[in-house]
Amino acid sequence: MKKTIQKLISFLSIIIITFSACSVWAQLWEGDYTIVTRDDISVLSGYTVVSGDLKIVSSYTLKNLKGLENIIKVGGNLEILNNTSLTSLKGLDNIASIGGNFWIESNDNLKSLSALSNITNVVGGVLISRNTTLTDLSGLENITSIGEFLVIDDNKSLTNLNAFLMSQVWVR
Repeated sequence: MKKTIQKLISFLSIIIITFSACSVWAQLWEGDYTIVTRDDISVLSGYTVVSGDLKIVSSYTLKNLKGLENIIKVGGNLEILNNTSLTSLKGLDNIASIGGNFWIESNDNLKSLSALSNITNVVGGVLISRNTTLTDLSGLENITSIGEFLVIDDNKSLTNLNAFLMSQVWVR
């Protein structure tokens, strides 16, 4: 009788662990995802990880990225490109790690990167280019590791690079 109860407890434990793991996997978006509209953002609202590239590209309507607050990791590239109305990256506040490159390019009205303050690691490179109203890089001060390259180019309103005055940054 005692062995039967032990086997039953072991079996139930396995079932519980399996169901718990399934709920964690439900938060993983498998593959790449592209955002152009607010509806595209709402699709990712329950996810914490995007396993591939996350692309926020060519939007004429998005002013911020609210609704993406649950995402903590992007397994591939994070690309924020050609978004004419985007003024803030609010919504990306909880991303801590980027498994590929990180590009912020040609976002004409982007004024602030402050929402990116939780990013600590970029496995690939970082490119910040042609963001005409970006005045500083505040929000990037917690990045301690960049795996490949750092390019900051043609940001006409950029007045300082203080975010990169940290004690130690590894660029390989």
